[in-house]
Amino acid sequence: MNEKLPLKNQIDGLPAQHPRRTAYNFARWREAMELSHAMLMAGLRHKIGPEGDLRSAYHQWNAERRQRKLAAYERAAERYFQRIKTMKLEEEKHDATDSGD
Repeated sequence: MNEKLPLKNQIDGLPAQHPRRTAYNFARWREAMELSHAMLMAGLRHKIGPEGDLRSAYHQWNAERRQRKLAAYERAAERYFQRIKTMKLEEEKHDATDSGD
């Protein structure tokens, strides 16, 4: 990353929505994303070796990541709908035992 990040002590006193704080936070986020990508690619390169197809390894990794993410979303949805079902059953139970006062 070529641009220099402002010193943190210059940012600390600024409000959350101040343009300099926003720019600083965005620059930090971008740097983290670039480093994460570089580490991922280095890990894949290590896994496949110097002669391996990095593009293919990345596509395979990404497909597996998407499958894991989809499975996590499905589990979360199952928990959510189970919670809704439980809440409805509890409401019905409460309504049935309510004295109607």
